[in-house]
Amino acid sequence: GAAACMYDNLVRRDPNDGARTIIPDLAHSWEIAPDGLTYTFHLRQGVQFHDGAELTSEDVKATYDRIVRPPSGISIPRSVLFRAVSEINARDKYTVEFKLSEPRPISFIMSAFASGWNVIVRKKTLEDNNYNLRRVAIYPGTGPFRSVRRSDGEVWVMERNPKYWNKGL
Repeated sequence: GAAACMYDNLVRRDPNDGARTIIPDLAHSWEIAPDGLTYTFHLRQGVQFHDGAELTSEDVKATYDRIVRPPSGISIPRSVLFRAVSEINARDKYTVEFKLSEPRPISFIMSAFASGWNVIVRKKTLEDNNYNLRRVAIYPGTGPFRSVRRSDGEVWVMERNPKYWNKGL
């Protein structure tokens, strides 16, 4: 939707090859264990949310904790894609690890991570709103644009994010 340009994913699909390839986004690289049970993502350093906070593995963990196990009363349709995820660990400030209870096809798991809905949000934003973002109109992202003003159904003003990590964009 319109908000997509304000947020980033861990990984995304490459728009230049018809979205066939999964390419880095907030994670610059990743490893998949030979047994297919552990996915480890390495985050870019120095990525800032629009409110100035630095992106860390804790934000990624909080984002995915909510997707994998939604809070009571909140339905997240794509949770089913991550049913095999048994734990999510922030290994260090820039490393996040997903453990699976049983292997899934790599293409399936990586496609789930690359889904445009799985944007990374701040842990603090989630905590401040009891992990329910439905009533939160605007919250900080890491994307190339940041929200300035929004009035329902009429106008959404965005400005270029001067600190966007992806310098070419």
